[in-house]
Amino acid sequence: MIKETVTMSHKELDRLHIIQESLNRHITQEQAAARIGISIRQVKRLVQRYRNEGPSGLGKVRTSS
Repeated sequence: MIKETVTMSHKELDRLHIIQESLNRHITQEQAAARIGISIRQVKRLVQRYRNEGPSGLGKVRTSS
């Protein structure tokens, strides 16, 4: 059985929290971009990756058997 571990730095955890706030419509993607310090286009990419892969899409994934 393959085990998946997601490791996140504080910066990645903050980014995850902000992306989740955007998805929950507590803030706009424009506000999320400003808070993270990236473009709106990159926020859209992160949102899509989060929707497709979940939190592991935003962090470092290590697999082991």
